[in-house]
Amino acid sequence: NPATHRVQLYRLDISSNPVLAYYDIYHPHDKQLYDLDLRNDSATRGSTVSAVQFRFQGDPSAYGAVTYSPQGLPVFYVNATTTRPLSLGTVSVSGGGRSATVNLDPTTQRVSLP
Repeated sequence: NPATHRVQLYRLDISSNPVLAYYDIYHPHDKQLYDLDLRNDSATRGSTVSAVQFRFQGDPSAYGAVTYSPQGLPVFYVNATTTRPLSLGTVSVSGGGRSATVNLDPTTQRVSLP
């Protein structure tokens, strides 16, 4: 989230229409709600998110979040039965005097830096 410089994980209820998101995913190590504050976490202190862009096939809009299907594919849920596959996913981050754009590959689901 560029506004808060945070990474948070949500669980989707795809049986509802519209699809609902619940903030109830816990970090496996500290058992707290999954909420990485890039500006204040010891590993990322001072880092910021300047742009997030996820685009999905058949939709000209850009979104600030990506969801994953039960099969592990990055998608956008139009409703409980219709998804749009990811066509482009980028997150621009900076910290420590450096900047980078993190890419999410729509085919392999791999995260990489160019």
